[in-house]
Amino acid sequence: MISAKYGKVGHIKTTTVYPSTRISNRVPFGTGRKMGELAESADKSIPFYNPEIFQILKRFIASLNGAVFQGMTGQDAAGACREINGALADYLDSRSFSEIWDKIRKNSRDEEQFRRNLHVWFDAFQTFKLTHHLRDNGYGSVDMLPALSTLLFKTGLEVQALPLDMMKGLETAEKLLKIMRSQATSKSV
Repeated sequence: MISAKYGKVGHIKTTTVYPSTRISNRVPFGTGRKMGELAESADKSIPFYNPEIFQILKRFIASLNGAVFQGMTGQDAAGACREINGALADYLDSRSFSEIWDKIRKNSRDEEQFRRNLHVWFDAFQTFKLTHHLRDNGYGSVDMLPALSTLLFKTGLEVQALPLDMMKGLETAEKLLKIMRSQATSKSV
């Protein structure tokens, strides 16, 4: 588990979430909005964030949680982030990460409070902005099927070869997600 802004973040393996597929235009983002865009579009490809973005994010958060940064100055931490990924470091530089790091360190009595305060600063909104920065700087969106294939490989789930007639459109997405759900359920039992 990692510390988060308001509590602990962990893995829930006993519940499956099925997002609603109803169309909605009440908010500028989200499942309902995306379903409406897909229904109106002639192109039925479904863009996903590039899975590599999540690998970069995972390495960065693991570094924030681990001993990698213990005792480092803001400049040292910024250099370590550059070793993780240049676009990550560019984003953090644009947010004055080095100065924020030093300020948080100065105002933290121990490493635990320091880590907690870093997560207060690098919250869900910062994560969202970083995700978009990475998408716009070298890790562009990819179609759903290749993204899911990569994610399945990284999580250890396997999907048997899909027939060619399943390779496009919303029906493919639904079939593939059903396969993933059934495999994830059987693995967690």
